[in-house]
Amino acid sequence: ANAVVEREALPYVYIHEIVGDSLLLLCNAEFMGRFPGRTAAIGIYVASKVQKAVDEMLRSFGSDHDMYLRIGIASGPLCAGVVDGRSFRVFGSTIHLSQRLESMCPRSQIACCSRFAAQLREEV
Repeated sequence: ANAVVEREALPYVYIHEIVGDSLLLLCNAEFMGRFPGRTAAIGIYVASKVQKAVDEMLRSFGSDHDMYLRIGIASGPLCAGVVDGRSFRVFGSTIHLSQRLESMCPRSQIACCSRFAAQLREEV
């Protein structure tokens, strides 16, 4: 994921946090405010590239495993700040929606919210 983001999307998308098997990518807010459709196109492009890279890596392990990647994408406002004086965090309904989309997404697929899908349709 790091290599894909660095190669394909910086400075528009960056990896904010990796916790366990969860990866949180954030899009540049200023760019998104000015170009929501373009931001959605970059987001789905990066997600599909990460999905493909992980699927290829997992295929190299053979079929004796139960590992897979699911991606949930949501677009909207979020809250951000330093929590407990230790680390910068993002939270709010948009973050929760992306988590729920990921949890219900079929393996090796990408699920997105209707707002993100509408922004993507505007671009393509």
